[in-house]
Amino acid sequence: YFVYASLFKADRITTCDQFLYYQRRNVRGSLSATRSKSWDCFYRALMEVKRELKEMGKWNTQERYFVDYALHSCLWNLNSLPENEGSKLYEKLKKEWFDELGIRQAPPDWFEYQEEYEQMKAILSAENDYTTFRVERLKFENLELKKRMEEQMNFLPGTPVSVGAQEAEFYKHSLEEIRKSWSYRIG
Repeated sequence: YFVYASLFKADRITTCDQFLYYQRRNVRGSLSATRSKSWDCFYRALMEVKRELKEMGKWNTQERYFVDYALHSCLWNLNSLPENEGSKLYEKLKKEWFDELGIRQAPPDWFEYQEEYEQMKAILSAENDYTTFRVERLKFENLELKKRMEEQMNFLPGTPVSVGAQEAEFYKHSLEEIRKSWSYRIG
């Protein structure tokens, strides 16, 4: 909340070459490490940013960007939480929070990433429950990984555009053999 509110309030932003802040990672008691215990904190922060924008009189010019960011934040949290907390968040988004954040009502062209808009529509679909949503999401992620793998394989000389599991295993094995070789190790 602090960063977004500060950026909205700033008349000007200056950069300097000096490091003024260091991000600590893997801190046990931090909010990021305990997200499953406080899975709704991001929503409360978004609602505070929304309130702040309205108080500052900037809501009319920033609503579109806020809604797009809010959807992105909601989906990142939903897609990265453990199943128990994810199912709670799914129900909140579907029944309340997409409305309260202005996401459900927003026109499709307000969203930078069409994939996120489609994911939101899938959540709002009456016949979908959390389990169905997760299964479809995992299928999508699997397809994306396969596409990326094929793209990476295209950079290897002589590699076919589309490879099956057997061919991919052959190339992987060949690469491992080359890396084990004496000539590869000595450069």
